[in-house]
Amino acid sequence: MPIIGAILSAVLTGLFYWVVFGNGKEAIMQWLDSRDEAKRQKDATDSAVRAREDVERAALRQLNDPREAATALMTAVAEARGEMTPEQAHEIKAQMRTVLGYTDNLDNLLALGRHAARTARTPEAVLDETLPLFRERLTEAEQDELVAMLEAVAAVHGGATERQALLVSRARERFLAERRPLRPN
Repeated sequence: MPIIGAILSAVLTGLFYWVVFGNGKEAIMQWLDSRDEAKRQKDATDSAVRAREDVERAALRQLNDPREAATALMTAVAEARGEMTPEQAHEIKAQMRTVLGYTDNLDNLLALGRHAARTARTPEAVLDETLPLFRERLTEAEQDELVAMLEAVAAVHGGATERQALLVSRARERFLAERRPLRPN
């Protein structure tokens, strides 16, 4: 036991002399500063990522009319296949006319929807961002109409791709999940 005490005493004495008379203080301060700098850089990176996500979703958050949000979501479904084709744009405009009740300025409204959909990184992000608006403002029948509109857009060019089908089914499931009553415990 006395040997362990002597070793520990020698190590602590050496550490004390290194801090007081050597460059121990500078080394410790440099180590603490590097930790603080790394934390600041991580916080700045996290802040930049959050700011970028806010910018990406800002256009979607500005959509207060569920019809405009539906147009953005239909555009996202169309572009889940790739670049939106004239046939897909024609189908979206037809849905805007018949279901959404738009009569004019279809090109401008489609451009607004396309811009909002493209600022989000993925079609799934468009769905996630617009769902609260749809839940709040649409009836169950209107939600079903929206899913039918998405299916119609996805069906252009011989049927939905796997990604389009997943997006439409995800929308349907999310709407249905809200309708199911919770089971009592």
